[in-house]
Amino acid sequence: MIALDTNLLVYAHREDSPHHAAAAAALQSAITAPGGFSYVQRKVDLAHSTKVEELGLEGIGQHPDTIRTRPQGPLAGQLIGAVSEDGKGLTGLELGEDSTLHGVDGERQLVNDALGDPISLKTLTDAQDGAPVKLTIDASVQAEAEKVLAEVGATHDPVNASAIVMDTRTSQVLAMASWPPVDLDDLGSATSDQLLNLGTGYNFEPGSTFKAFTVASALESGTVSPTSTFTLPPTIQVADRVIEESHPRGTVTLGVGDILAQSSNVGSVTIGLEMGGKSPAVVLADADLDGANLKGVLYDKLTVWPPAFKPDS
Repeated sequence: MIALDTNLLVYAHREDSPHHAAAAAALQSAITAPGGFSYVQRKVDLAHSTKVEELGLEGIGQHPDTIRTRPQGPLAGQLIGAVSEDGKGLTGLELGEDSTLHGVDGERQLVNDALGDPISLKTLTDAQDGAPVKLTIDASVQAEAEKVLAEVGATHDPVNASAIVMDTRTSQVLAMASWPPVDLDDLGSATSDQLLNLGTGYNFEPGSTFKAFTVASALESGTVSPTSTFTLPPTIQVADRVIEESHPRGTVTLGVGDILAQSSNVGSVTIGLEMGGKSPAVVLADADLDGANLKGVLYDKLTVWPPAFKPDS
């Protein structure tokens, strides 16, 4: 199948066009290429397809198709993601929710006679429409987040930048913006980095934010209780590393709540060791946050380093 420009039809049809000879030759080559048919152009809007139909060109047919429309333009481009010409999700939520959005393809059986003319058409399986996916994104908040990132980009010229806005009362994500922006209608000019939703698809060290998951996992497993206390030395050794606090201190006794409130490195490691050195990947999987069900939005796997680490017994 060969994709050509729609103007080719017009130039090939009009003998007074200065491009007539070249267009006619290209069109002749396309329609005589091996195969059942050749695409002249795909995803043609209704206005252009109507004009082509009015030309009444023999051998030129039309096939109904769908076109992605974006009422908000490029807003949340990396989050929403791109689709192929066949409507298959390629990135972002278009990929992660493709099975929901796509629905189920139907199947028909076409029987031709010896001359290749169709003599029967039977529907074997009916097609099923996909279902909509509703986001918590607020378009106004998303636009403002992208505006701020654009200003950051213009002022500081970073490699990239991202911003996430959440409602602290409900944990709903109101905006998830990435910079530089991407034009989903011009995928040929977009790089893989520009298509990446930085908020969920980029590798960042979790840092102290992971302490909350460690403590939550320990509470859920019964390893500690809200009233548990620990006597913590100034530092703690794990394998070949010495973990210390962000500021020097002596030996202290802290409760679970204090360990979180003070973001104690030694306290968090102590709680983690109380669970038998439970892998961070397992902790996230227990919370259904390992990304395995968010293909294209989060990485499929969490990389843990060192991979085979086990605490000293």
